[in-house]
Amino acid sequence: MSENNGGNTGDFRDVQGRFLPGNPGKPIGAKSKTPRAVLQKIEAMEAGAVQKLWEGVCLGEQWAVEFVLKKLLPADRTIALENFDTSNLKDAIIAGDVSPAEAKTLAAVLKNLNEIESLDAIKTRLEELEQAVSSDE
Repeated sequence: MSENNGGNTGDFRDVQGRFLPGNPGKPIGAKSKTPRAVLQKIEAMEAGAVQKLWEGVCLGEQWAVEFVLKKLLPADRTIALENFDTSNLKDAIIAGDVSPAEAKTLAAVLKNLNEIESLDAIKTRLEELEQAVSSDE
């Protein structure tokens, strides 16, 4: 990294060291700063790491089980709830059928559905009022 000597250092920075507009960024074909030897060591650990993970799962180690489940289970899942409303959502959270993150999403869905129902009721009432006004004329 070049030092800031108070002038343009030739690395597309201004006097205060900020990047100038139009900075070309990383040159095409530039390599990552992670040394190749480190990447090779990580790749060499693959068989041993999988073996340790397997041993952890077999021994019932929580960290191993959680890791495998996070990688195998889909992040988003379909949740089937009969007669879905706020009380059912609360019961599902208490029973552990729904995670807090899923509950947050479901609560937002419930809110949107309630707003749609309210808008439908308003629309129906408005149509009734328009018919009443037009029949009076």
